[in-house]
Amino acid sequence: MALGGVNGAQSTITIGPAATARQMVIMRLGTVNDLSITSKTPVRSITATTWLDTNETPDSITAPWLGMLTTRGDKKTSVAGNFSANLTLTDSNVRQTLGKVQVSGTLADVLWDIQGNVGQLAIGHWGTGSTVMVGVVVGAGQNPFDPGVGPSGAGGSLGKISIGNYDTNNSGNAFGIVATNLSKMKIALPFVDGDFRIVQV
Repeated sequence: MALGGVNGAQSTITIGPAATARQMVIMRLGTVNDLSITSKTPVRSITATTWLDTNETPDSITAPWLGMLTTRGDKKTSVAGNFSANLTLTDSNVRQTLGKVQVSGTLADVLWDIQGNVGQLAIGHWGTGSTVMVGVVVGAGQNPFDPGVGPSGAGGSLGKISIGNYDTNNSGNAFGIVATNLSKMKIALPFVDGDFRIVQV
């Protein structure tokens, strides 16, 4: 599926179940503003130049699993490859529920709930408020870093992590990465720098 740019009012793409087990969705997008995607079919890849959420309705992607997510930017037009959509992936029975993520710009104020394993995250800039949960269960609307919430590990490993730089100030509200298994991390956990956290539960 090649759509080019998606702009204007809040848009929604809904994809039903696959007819066969081998069917997957491939999406090639240009500049995206204000889009939500719900797919009952696994998504092999989503590629965009940049993805911005510019209104009060949160952008989101919901699918069983996602093989690759890329926002590459465009140096010729000075467009950063930002990404501003929540992500919910539900199939924990596959080898990787989220395969590889390459966000060349800022991961901006998102909540990702990945119920399974994640292969690789490569983020140019980890923006304020962005939280990625891997194999973690919390109550609706709860911040997994808040004292007393006590997120439980449902099973999920986060592999390689590469972060160019990150924000540290979120007015006292913790954000960052929380996962059941962070065995490949080469830093002592929990990692705390201001409001930014990396925590294993």
